[in-house]
Amino acid sequence: MDIHTLNPYIRVAMRSVLPAGHTIRRIIYDYELIFLESGNLRFCYADREYCCHPGQWIFIRPGIPHSFHCEKGEVSQPHIHFDLIYTPESEQIPVCFQDLPEADAGRIRPDIFRKYPLSPLVKLSSPELFFSVLSAEPLLQKGLFLQLFHALITENFPGLFPPAAKQSVARQIKDYIDSGQGLPAGLEELEKQFNYSRFYLEKAFRREFGTSLIAYRNEKRMEFAQKLLETHSVTTAAERVGYRSIYAFSRAYKNHFGVPPSKKLYLPFSKRS
Repeated sequence: MDIHTLNPYIRVAMRSVLPAGHTIRRIIYDYELIFLESGNLRFCYADREYCCHPGQWIFIRPGIPHSFHCEKGEVSQPHIHFDLIYTPESEQIPVCFQDLPEADAGRIRPDIFRKYPLSPLVKLSSPELFFSVLSAEPLLQKGLFLQLFHALITENFPGLFPPAAKQSVARQIKDYIDSGQGLPAGLEELEKQFNYSRFYLEKAFRREFGTSLIAYRNEKRMEFAQKLLETHSVTTAAERVGYRSIYAFSRAYKNHFGVPPSKKLYLPFSKRS
């Protein structure tokens, strides 16, 4: 999974108490994180048995047959069911309490942890964050859950999301200019923004894109100015793309397009037809 597609949907976040002697056998369609707050569970997961005690964390993955039995007394097991990517059908998918043969296989979510061992016992050093997710209102709950999920993968699934390759400074500058934010910036401003000398920035930009940084910025200035002039005055367009003088802007615009900014570019061509 690409980290940029991560958009968790919390299906259930609640406290729950199971009675003594209670047994559940099932698969689930999504993921479930359980905190064993009190009581003891005999937990069977992917044909392996675990004796779980208070203070332990259990992480159940989609489509894995499992069962748990409350050994003695009640078992308090606050838990969170969640998908990692929200889809239009997310709200219609139930928490599944069926065994694998009876379950709807098409609803089982992809397991992004499949390269890791199947052990359901995980570590989590942030119980207070877990409990804050249970009680938060929806918007805050999602933000808190992302912090909780970050803690879960950091402590148990290292390397799940490899660090993104660092973008070159030349690419950062190009994106800055393309977005329109960097159009008014001269070399002095770019030096301060990216913390490199103007000579290094010019050299790096030319090496990566085959043109000078300032020539590229000027080209983009004219493209933006042309669009701005459809709905704005010449003065406004000049200011937005970084010209302090309307005369310097008009001269640059005419040199680039062959007509002054006060004249619509399509007029010379419409007169010919």
